[in-house]
Amino acid sequence: SARYGQAVSALVNLSTREGGDRWGGRVAYETDRPLPDGADYGLDRAVFSVEGPLPAGIRVVAVADLSGRLDADPVKAPVPSDSRDPRHGRPWVLPHNSGEQADLGTKFTIPLGARQTLRILGVHSADQRQLFDPAYKYDPDHGPVQRVTGNLLNAQLQRTFPGPDITADLHFGYFSRDFVRGAAVETPDYKFGGFIGEKIRIQGEDIARNQDTALARAALPGFLAPTFSDQSPWGVPAFFLSGASRGDLAWNHFREARGRLDLSIPAGRRGDFYFGGEYSAQHVQTFQRVLGYLPASDSVPAPSASDFTPWAGALYAEVQGRSNDLAVTI
Repeated sequence: SARYGQAVSALVNLSTREGGDRWGGRVAYETDRPLPDGADYGLDRAVFSVEGPLPAGIRVVAVADLSGRLDADPVKAPVPSDSRDPRHGRPWVLPHNSGEQADLGTKFTIPLGARQTLRILGVHSADQRQLFDPAYKYDPDHGPVQRVTGNLLNAQLQRTFPGPDITADLHFGYFSRDFVRGAAVETPDYKFGGFIGEKIRIQGEDIARNQDTALARAALPGFLAPTFSDQSPWGVPAFFLSGASRGDLAWNHFREARGRLDLSIPAGRRGDFYFGGEYSAQHVQTFQRVLGYLPASDSVPAPSASDFTPWAGALYAEVQGRSNDLAVTI
């Protein structure tokens, strides 16, 4: 229908649960540690949830989902024949490929009289990973890492009016996503299983967030040129790297605020009118630098950055008439 006229190819209708009339909760723990070799990827996951009523008829549900994996993206690779290969002892776990994720969510259902209800949903998600790089196979501590965080706030006020049962839905949404990838300032330590328990700091992150392309044309502070590894079983210092990272740094940030009003008006037993409008504003920022241990030159690409703020507005009107099994929509 016209209400979903901006959907390009598909529509997903998602309904989140609401808090119950009585207090309750759930605690769950999941692990693959006891499984035999080849099925143990170092997974630990804990889920906590609680729901129940608050004063003034308010209901709440809150959930925390925490997971850590020593191998966040396992692959089926053949067992290395060389005993000096890092995967020889545990070929089913890829080194420097761990992941840690936390998802937190809370929803409030607030009745505002007999004919209107306010629903507020907040979600925070954080994911950080160490990424396996074949060039650092024998010195994995210098491989890349990345962090992604996201926040979602959604509020809906629904009201029905007396008489012809007019329904109005007012929505407000805010979403932000932050991504950064580069080299870790220091090698993180695992506190428990695949859990590091703290944010991995990334070299040059402040320069990327400031989008300082002028400063970034010079060699980035703290970045060193990688050397060839002497840990490989081939005995020749070539291809495999050590000593420092590749010198790559990437960051992007996206946020969007959106407001929407939808009205449904019955027109007798055989028709309905629908009206609505929407406004959304976005802010996009990016930064990228490669070979950060070298100054920008003819052979080293200059740092790039972007910052733009698009917006969009939409209005729609729709009338629907029905007669037996036939319906006409305009």
